Amino acid sequence: MVKISKNYTSVIFSTLISFVLCITIIYTWKRDVLKYTTDYSKSRKCNKILWDKNEFSEFISNERTIKNVANSKPKYRNNSCQRFIALNSPGGRTGNQLFQIAALFGIAFDYDLIPIVKPSFPLLKYFDLPNVSGVKLKNSTTCAPQFPGIFHDCFNSTETDTVLNMTIHGFFQSWKYFKNSEDRIRTILKIRQEYLQTAKLYLEGNNKNGRKNICIHVRRGDMAREFYVKRGFAVVDINFINKAIQFCEVNFKDALYFVLSNDIKWCKKNIKRTVVFSNFKDPGYDLALMTLCDHVVVTSGSFGWWGAWLSKGTAVYFNGYPRPGSHQDTRYSREDYYPSDWIGLS
Repeated sequence: MVKISKNYTSVIFSTLISFVLCITIIYTWKRDVLKYTTDYSKSRKCNKILWDKNEFSEFISNERTIKNVANSKPKYRNNSCQRFIALNSPGGRTGNQLFQIAALFGIAFDYDLIPIVKPSFPLLKYFDLPNVSGVKLKNSTTCAPQFPGIFHDCFNSTETDTVLNMTIHGFFQSWKYFKNSEDRIRTILKIRQEYLQTAKLYLEGNNKNGRKNICIHVRRGDMAREFYVKRGFAVVDINFINKAIQFCEVNFKDALYFVLSNDIKWCKKNIKRTVVFSNFKDPGYDLALMTLCDHVVVTSGSFGWWGAWLSKGTAVYFNGYPRPGSHQDTRYSREDYYPSDWIGLS
């Protein structure tokens, strides 16, 4: 029988311990961002949402926050409310700007950052947004997704180890940016009463029998141009609209349909069913109308997407957008763009 010396046994044991420690350190390092998120998700001491401008200004002027921006170099796990996130500049129109705001507050919620909205942000016309301030951030990095409809993780250890603040720029067309803060986003995105009240009176004036209200948003206009069609910005034909109405008739029975579009002339020419065509010219009223509808049908585009998401009812969408196999299709992930509980029809 071979005898093993105590010294040799000690060497083997020490080697095993070192190996286990090495594996543990590597695993911990790889999971650092996730742990950072989890730690902050329990406390969120810094992620304040304040509608009063004076109160928010006082908060960010506190010596624990804004004064530390220029005078300190915090570590990755600093817990003293020194990290801010803001939009670099608004991009696109109303729908894209809604994605930007939702991403801003969603990312801030996940990582316990202080979100800042510039006083010049266009959506303030339609929404009473919180955390409005003209403060300029220092020591900041920019997160700009390469593709509009594919989720991009803005936070990684390389960026957050060396910078204090973050600005986001570009298109953030994915519900995954705010999947952990949906209730908060709905609270933030409350349309101003002047738009809601007008839309409510419009619904009540047309629907006097208590039927379900179903909005159908038809995006055409620029997307129907040859250049965009070739790139994959698919527009629907009348067959999809008829199929969507048939689906609603089966599932929601007695309902009144409201059609909203940036090409209402095409809709009036092609939709032969009994519907109400929206006569609003300002997108704020159409958006308010969709949020008040019980269910929403969307064809393509981010404006209709947000009308469906904010309505909280059943969302039916055209699953041919972007057109499969097109250039635009490579810039979108359907899993990232469409929530899993939405219903796609072709």
